[in-house]
Amino acid sequence: MKFKPQIKWLLFLNRAIIFYLLLFVVLAVSLNQTRTKLKVNLLALNRLMPSFDYLVSFEAGAAPFKASEFDKYVDYYENFVKFVQDRPEAYTMLGFCYYHMGKTKKAISFYEKAIKLDPDYFWPYYNLGLIYFKEGDFAGAVNYLGKAVDISPDYSFKLVRNSKLYRPIQAVSSVNSDFKALKKMKVYYTYSYNLLILSYIQMGNFQKAFEAANFGINSNFGHQDFLHYYAGLANLKMGNPKLAIVYFRECINKNKNYVDAYKGLAQALIAMGEKERAKEVTNATPFLSKENPQDMFDPKLIRLQLF
Repeated sequence: MKFKPQIKWLLFLNRAIIFYLLLFVVLAVSLNQTRTKLKVNLLALNRLMPSFDYLVSFEAGAAPFKASEFDKYVDYYENFVKFVQDRPEAYTMLGFCYYHMGKTKKAISFYEKAIKLDPDYFWPYYNLGLIYFKEGDFAGAVNYLGKAVDISPDYSFKLVRNSKLYRPIQAVSSVNSDFKALKKMKVYYTYSYNLLILSYIQMGNFQKAFEAANFGINSNFGHQDFLHYYAGLANLKMGNPKLAIVYFRECINKNKNYVDAYKGLAQALIAMGEKERAKEVTNATPFLSKENPQDMFDPKLIRLQLF
């Protein structure tokens, strides 16, 4: 049978319409099944969700390590990333858990996954920098801490505030308001900066250490006594005792208990040939105790953070 061109066109159009209608129906059914499956998976996850009271207490240093508790959190977050694979917070939580379970390499890989998913999120950089610092890999620490201090705190704050994954933790945490969350983030940005300077010192890169410390001083950022001390130490190590003296004295002006600054000042004075003045400084060095420390920042006491 022969059809006129107009009729052939109508037949083609009808078949095309039917084909696309069928395709739409198949896609709609498939999408609905995917949504239903996701809802079922999320319901299953909700049933798996553990209490976060212990995790919050552990992060704060108020509870000892318990493997059985960490097993619950790992089980929950491992299942979560099977169903929802695009949330950097989930991988950050796994990194935190695996690190404290003694599986450092696994922790690092999860923090790196978090960074790949969101290169602008502060906490995985901070935690990785701290891990490498504690492991004695100061070049690795510089890599991540240098990036951490360059990240905008506003974005990371908003991510934490809007994350459904973090809400049940925030509900039992002391960081349960915007003000407290911003305050905590400011503290840990300062810690990142301090650890960055210490890493440069450990690497023997005193010029970079001085530049970082001096930038913090000029920006009126962070612990000013700490920054002045390490600016002085870097200059002393670089053979600039005259400039070192300026920074050590300013450190002591800001914190009379900074014993290391007295020691540094005495060394710088000896390097300048002023031994008598160095003795006077040594005699003026205060006595420290646990109740009277030289500095509130002690890298040995700094811990990984959930957020």
